[in-house]
Amino acid sequence: MEQNNRPENTTAGTSILARPGSAQLFFVYPGLRRAVAGMNPMFLLRAGLGDRNLAFVRDPKAKFFEEGIDDEQLPTFESVVQWHKDHIDSIDGLKEVYTTGNSGGGYASLMFGHHLKVKTVYSFCPRGPRRGPQLRELLSNWNGVTEYHVYYSPLEHWDKVFAEALDGLPHLTLHASDPKHNDDHRIMSQMANRGELNDIYPPSLTIDD
Repeated sequence: MEQNNRPENTTAGTSILARPGSAQLFFVYPGLRRAVAGMNPMFLLRAGLGDRNLAFVRDPKAKFFEEGIDDEQLPTFESVVQWHKDHIDSIDGLKEVYTTGNSGGGYASLMFGHHLKVKTVYSFCPRGPRRGPQLRELLSNWNGVTEYHVYYSPLEHWDKVFAEALDGLPHLTLHASDPKHNDDHRIMSQMANRGELNDIYPPSLTIDD
């Protein structure tokens, strides 16, 4: 993939993949162990995201971005939110913004999706120890734009508990996988292997569309 020609957009904990003709941007958040299927180029093809603008945002401190990303460039949660906004503003012809992630990154996708008022959030097996109530409080005040989709395996106990605690929030839909698949906490990559993410994520949109 082509590297972004705006180096000022990249800071510690972030990686930018640019597609100049695309009118879509996906912020992708890995789990706290820095594992996300999206880091694998083959995953991008299976998920249908290979032709979109992508921004990978990691949480090196494993604090759910509450203490920023790094002490010099992005030391606070507010500075990380501002980085997202600046990156959105830096892309010409952008029409749609999305967030997606798994595990701790699934939590981040919901949180940042709300603050950024993205079009849609695709969250997989979100986890946030002791942070479920504050996430529910945040999302209970709908931002007027965002649709939230949460995917989880009902066979994974803590994923089921966290996801179903979000049930009933405005514009949030829960998607429990079919038990016949025997999905677990790796549901994002498992769905990708079945070719399901390509149907979940929106069709590609170019700046000429």
